[in-house]
Amino acid sequence: MVAALGVGAVGASVPVGAGDLPRPCDLLTRRQLTKAFGQPAGKPDDSLGPAFCQWTLAATPTRAPGQVNVVLETGARAKGGYATGERLAGTQAEPIADLGKKAFFAADTGTLFVLAAGPTLFYVQGNVYDAAANRATDGLKDTLTALAAKAEARL
Repeated sequence: MVAALGVGAVGASVPVGAGDLPRPCDLLTRRQLTKAFGQPAGKPDDSLGPAFCQWTLAATPTRAPGQVNVVLETGARAKGGYATGERLAGTQAEPIADLGKKAFFAADTGTLFVLAAGPTLFYVQGNVYDAAANRATDGLKDTLTALAAKAEARL
């Protein structure tokens, strides 16, 4: 398993604070992920903690296996987690308009961070590879932006 950016930095081991928020595994569906990445998505797995969800992406003739991760935090941890993500991304943080209060994409980790109302932080990370097991980045920002919009609509 590829380590997700921010699992320690964002504090994914801390349970989501608001009882009316969905679980991270409910923010996206297998169908959405399969369509977005063109690879069959497995069942969601939250075994790393209640604030973290992971789906595996099956190999195809042109793609190696991969994974998609979602983290969800609320309250002060959300603001701190967003700030930590921004700091770690540094100059690589690319602002994304029309998501949450603010959002950015970090290309080097394939992660899109969103600070939404509440405050609520979630990120969507795509670890996808081509058939030669090279990290695939073409179109990843747009794919994650579309998925983050779907996830935000479920908050």
